[in-house]
Amino acid sequence: FKRHADRIWRMAYMILHSSAAAEDVTQETFTRGLTHISSYRGEAEPRAWFSSIALNLCRHYLRDKNKEAELADSAKLERGGRVGRPRTRGALSSAVRRETNRLLAVALGYLTQAQREVFVLHYVDDLPYEEVSQILEIRPGAARALAHRAKAVLQKQLGPALDALA
Repeated sequence: FKRHADRIWRMAYMILHSSAAAEDVTQETFTRGLTHISSYRGEAEPRAWFSSIALNLCRHYLRDKNKEAELADSAKLERGGRVGRPRTRGALSSAVRRETNRLLAVALGYLTQAQREVFVLHYVDDLPYEEVSQILEIRPGAARALAHRAKAVLQKQLGPALDALA
């Protein structure tokens, strides 16, 4: 839990744009992981397995709660909604990281769900395309193409700030 919880929370937040929902997804990810540990075959790294569980929970949340329309609530984010958990680092680097995360959260609203999932898994979660393709059940080439299109859209929205992220 300690090794993967922050990463899972960050991924869920980037997809759901809700701290409370990200917390719920994080907790449920590890609850389901523990419940279904016997189904873990070891074919993928544990982080990919947990990411897959979390991504499915995010999808269920979006579908069940019909939250797709609220993903790009830029007005809330512009007023200073927190993105990410606080870390103990310097004040300047924390401020820069918060602003970058805020900009990224707003820009992710311009992506399709598939592009957003690939971008978050590959660039934010730092998973290789092979693991992303396993999680999303697509070909690695399709994952690369979606990531490329997502990066192009985000480059248009964020400009030079994207280079610091990817």
